Amino acid sequence: MNVPFRLSGARTEEEPAGPHDPGCKGGVFLGTLLTLAVLLAGPPAAWAAKLANHMDYPVEAFSLWCQDPHQQWVERKLSGHLDMEQQVSVTLPEEPCFFLEADMGDYLLSFPVKQELRPEDRLDTSCMPDPTLEVFRGSEPLFIADGEEKDRDLARDPDRNPPETVSIGPLLDTFRGDMDEAACLRYGILLRRESYNDSQNISLKTSLSSGGVLWQGVISLYRDTESSIVGLSLTAPLSEGTLHRLFGELAAKDYKHAMLGDEGPVYADDPILSDDPGVRAQAVRDTLSQLAAPNADPYDAHFEPDTPECREKKEGTSCLDLGVDIRIAPGSNRIELFLQDGEESPE
Repeated sequence: MNVPFRLSGARTEEEPAGPHDPGCKGGVFLGTLLTLAVLLAGPPAAWAAKLANHMDYPVEAFSLWCQDPHQQWVERKLSGHLDMEQQVSVTLPEEPCFFLEADMGDYLLSFPVKQELRPEDRLDTSCMPDPTLEVFRGSEPLFIADGEEKDRDLARDPDRNPPETVSIGPLLDTFRGDMDEAACLRYGILLRRESYNDSQNISLKTSLSSGGVLWQGVISLYRDTESSIVGLSLTAPLSEGTLHRLFGELAAKDYKHAMLGDEGPVYADDPILSDDPGVRAQAVRDTLSQLAAPNADPYDAHFEPDTPECREKKEGTSCLDLGVDIRIAPGSNRIELFLQDGEESPE
């Protein structure tokens, strides 16, 4: 056993034993005691942190999913049942951990752990209004992560075995309002399936490569006896080039900036959707400059296709193009993209 420090009075091989020194026999005895002490103490000391449940419902248990030195996934249980507003001290494992999982009984909630956790950290789960993990280091916020619902005992866990990236064409050509479950399953793996009487919600985890941009997130499909509604919640790394490509795709399909008025959406011209690539590029740069300003507001805009069938939505007409919401928080390094049927942006 390698001891990380020298014990007081312990000999090295260069020091000769004295006349009354027990020599190697004494060294073996001392080593035996040291070994026994380590065994009794158990594995190396782990880390303590605080875990709080501020969600609107109790949690059966919290676990961290970590990787051992052989890069095998291991589950490290943090707590048992936690009621609403209950906080406990928890032991953090020494392995690197990548997901916090909450056992909700009928399903699981998964939160990505975006940075290495430390002893002084506080892990708060809450609803804002969706499930959210906030991690604080001392009094300073460290990161925020969105929770994803997933079924128990999935044949393929989407966190520990994520979907392969699928190469596609333009997003708005690939995803349309008439997609069924089989069409959606070509682009992701199952997260959650919920049934309510005659309706069903299906969620898939996806990774998409479109025009050299990697989009990752969730595809949702709602079905009942009369309708089928598809939606996507995606993120991509923020860059001027990605924004220019995204707004160029919207411009090519005649999308307009849309605001909800008293009698429906009100369409407005926006230089960021200009047919002129130079005008569009300058509008993108202006947007990024505004986001970098002190006390900047988030960029949050809704876009609708400006076509007769989508504007009028008359009975018998079919608007298959999806509404688009683009959100960028000040200081963020990602674009949030939402595609869905309907006129209003998601809550």
